[in-house]
Amino acid sequence: MFQLLGQFTTRAIYPILVIWVLALVVTHFTAPDLRDVVTDGEFAFLPETSLSRQAERLYSEAFPQSEIEGDDNDRSVQQDPLGSNVVIVISREDREEGLGEDDFTFVNEYLLPGLQEIALKTSVGYDVIPLAEADAELPPEERVVQAIWTRDDSRFGPMLDSGDGKSTLIVLELSLELYDRQNQLLLGRIESLLESDEVMKNKPLFLGLALSGSATVGRDMLQADTESSSRTDMATKILVVILLLAIYRAPLLAVVPLATVGLSVTMTMCLLRIFAGQGWVGLFNGLHVYVTVVVYGLGVDFCLFLIARYKEELDRGGTYQEAMARSVKHVGVALATSAATSCIGIGMLAFTEFGKFQQAGIAISFGIIVALCCALTFTPAFLVLLGRWVFWPDMRQEKLSAEEGWIPSGNLGTLWSSQRLLDQFWDRVSRLLHARPATVFFSVIAILLPLAVVAVVKYRDLSYGLLTDLPSDRPSVIGARAVQEHFPAGVAGPTTVLVIMDEPMEATSSRPGATEDLAEQVSQSIIDRKQELGIADVRSQADPFGITEQAVEYYQSRPGAFRTVMRTQAFNTYVSTEGDYERRAFRFDFVLNEDPFSRESITRINQLEAAIKETLYRKLILLGLETEEGVDASEGVTVVELSEVNAAAKAGLTIGDVILSVGEDDVSTAEQLDEIIQRSPPGESIGLTVLRDGERQEINISPGSVQNSVEVWLLGSTASIRDLQTVTDADQIRIYVLVSISVCIVLVTLLRKLSICVFLIVSVVFSFLVAWGTTYLTFWAIYGEDFEGLDWKVPIYLFTLLLALGEDYNILLLSRVKEEQEQHGTIGGILVALRKTGGIISSCGVIMAGTLASLMSGTLMGLVQLGFALSYGVLLDTFVIRPIIVPAWLLILNTGRLGPLGIWLGAERVIVPGPMEKASDGSINAVHEPELK
Repeated sequence: MFQLLGQFTTRAIYPILVIWVLALVVTHFTAPDLRDVVTDGEFAFLPETSLSRQAERLYSEAFPQSEIEGDDNDRSVQQDPLGSNVVIVISREDREEGLGEDDFTFVNEYLLPGLQEIALKTSVGYDVIPLAEADAELPPEERVVQAIWTRDDSRFGPMLDSGDGKSTLIVLELSLELYDRQNQLLLGRIESLLESDEVMKNKPLFLGLALSGSATVGRDMLQADTESSSRTDMATKILVVILLLAIYRAPLLAVVPLATVGLSVTMTMCLLRIFAGQGWVGLFNGLHVYVTVVVYGLGVDFCLFLIARYKEELDRGGTYQEAMARSVKHVGVALATSAATSCIGIGMLAFTEFGKFQQAGIAISFGIIVALCCALTFTPAFLVLLGRWVFWPDMRQEKLSAEEGWIPSGNLGTLWSSQRLLDQFWDRVSRLLHARPATVFFSVIAILLPLAVVAVVKYRDLSYGLLTDLPSDRPSVIGARAVQEHFPAGVAGPTTVLVIMDEPMEATSSRPGATEDLAEQVSQSIIDRKQELGIADVRSQADPFGITEQAVEYYQSRPGAFRTVMRTQAFNTYVSTEGDYERRAFRFDFVLNEDPFSRESITRINQLEAAIKETLYRKLILLGLETEEGVDASEGVTVVELSEVNAAAKAGLTIGDVILSVGEDDVSTAEQLDEIIQRSPPGESIGLTVLRDGERQEINISPGSVQNSVEVWLLGSTASIRDLQTVTDADQIRIYVLVSISVCIVLVTLLRKLSICVFLIVSVVFSFLVAWGTTYLTFWAIYGEDFEGLDWKVPIYLFTLLLALGEDYNILLLSRVKEEQEQHGTIGGILVALRKTGGIISSCGVIMAGTLASLMSGTLMGLVQLGFALSYGVLLDTFVIRPIIVPAWLLILNTGRLGPLGIWLGAERVIVPGPMEKASDGSINAVHEPELK
């Protein structure tokens, strides 16, 4: 097939080039704009079955009043967990007493009116009309800003002043989620207001203004994504040009691979945009970065191998067309196999749950296919079209002979000197391996093993923080620091807990505030453990302002009428009054001491969730249970009222029952009953002995019956990050297994030796661990205590790409080993193949590492870490694992050092070492095949 393809590409030069150019033009003009088909953010790519996504759906059904409703601040909603917010941090550090009247006057007279105008004129949509020319006022349903909360608001204000009096917050509640691009217009207008002449002229001296909030974080992440994509694209092209010129020193010869990969990437992205517009594939913002670096790296590798073979065929003599036809014939299978291995390995990402990984797997694999097609058609046609000019300034004859050689006489004979230096280097390595394969093998393993151990030990140290991924000069990072100086770190992103009962909590004559009692009991149980749980504040129906000192003082200082109104508003805010969820769904807001985007906050909400479930387990047994002492104290307590939500009622308790004991503890008073149940272990069943109609009966309340009575859901930024961790942890294991098995199957199909293929997989996994450990230590050394671990995306991309790309080099090496063994024997074939492929694999590795290193030019820390890890991993693979570890192992197997075990591990035959034959030029031409042992 590839023989026919080679003949076709050298005969139909102009049609092939015209078809590619026309295809590029057509796809470019028919593809939709990338912004119209990409999805932003991280949490939008969580599977629909993830707990936070389910919690968001339940919340929107139970609390529809938190959606757009009515006018400005007519709602007592603390923060809508389904939307986002912009927080303006106002602070003063120069006075011990903090903010003064002049500061508040400035806020009310100059800052707040501007914010209100922005809120009224910023619409939901890509409205780019200048604020001064915008409509006077938009209807509420079209506004991005749904409410503005300040310290002067009677319902929300007490929570916006810091305890030290040095800072206050203005919160703009938005209808859009934090990654929505439409927030950018709003934030741009707010920043313009803060920097306007009127504000700057009237701002009191030394008064600090900063932007924070989830929407600000989302905006900065999107901008950093865009900047990273642009910088990486430019850096990739520059690095490829520099590396190609350094290797070839022939401008046009460097242009050929660059044109190939440029065409491939552009075609890939245009086609993906078309497919996304049709709904066939999904695209995320920043996908272009991954497609660019991988396709550039592999595409240049394809071109290098083709050009290297083109060189060999020209050395043998013949016209440029004949040499190219033979080149395509000989390397076509290897390139196709290499591309197939990469596509299969990277394509396994499509089986992950996290949407970004799925889309990356599909897009990158598709890009590799396009690059392969381009390298096998466009590149040969382009090279033949350029003819001898491709080697300028080293001009060549139309037809070369083998005797004349590749390097002509003259002062330009240094064209391939760098390649010769690499060949000489690998020639020396091959001699060392032939003499001491076991010593080299185990020495290299011993040197690298500690780095692999670091990766295993630090396996769980991953960073899921959004702020830690951003540069320190971004507004959201500066604003977060300003907030954390005066407020708990979690104030920017409270965790909302949604409690849903299976029966509504109806008020009774004896318990008119049943829902408030539940809120108070749950809140108090958490307040009692707030130090242990890392909780800074709790807001609920019982404590709508929270439990901070200033909030409690404010509430207690208000008149009774105010408290009555607030109790009603708190009920509407924290208790569902809608449809099937009426009096069944309850909301609690918890502010953590930690940054809501940090790994520590995930641990905290896990503890919080367990504590709430533990509390509810006990409370539901007593909830709505009214008792009175029996006829005499020894007869226990009599049930006089019982709510349907009571877990004991669901287990069979009825009004009129006399509770005699709980487990082995006798009960004589209601207080004693409460105390015994409160101290009962939450995971164990509780047995009640009751007297009913003069007969003793046993009622068993199991944890399952309680769990079936109530659901606990968490939502908010931290809950979404927890799901991100859960999903991606599962995806990592899935990918490790799928990629390893799929690539191993490909290798077995090609090499027919399972044990050798398993070793090749293990060798790449080893290089992955070494690269991971090295990257971890490098960034830990750079950032010290501020280093929170590698970005969560690094391990899965590092493993997938290294395994897929590393096995490409394995295939190219071992296919050449097989070819050379036919002429030079088992040992000689390994050594000659190493000498002939070591240089080209190293060159490909340098270019691949260079393209991957371009990721480090981005502004996101995750991309910087990934770029370092990938480039280091590729260099390690192409300079150590592939040309040293693998040949050393093959020599150990095939020189009889492992005895009979060698046969089971893939040796050709058990043989003893023999002498090497040395050619007159010092290179290895043949090796005397040793006798059988």
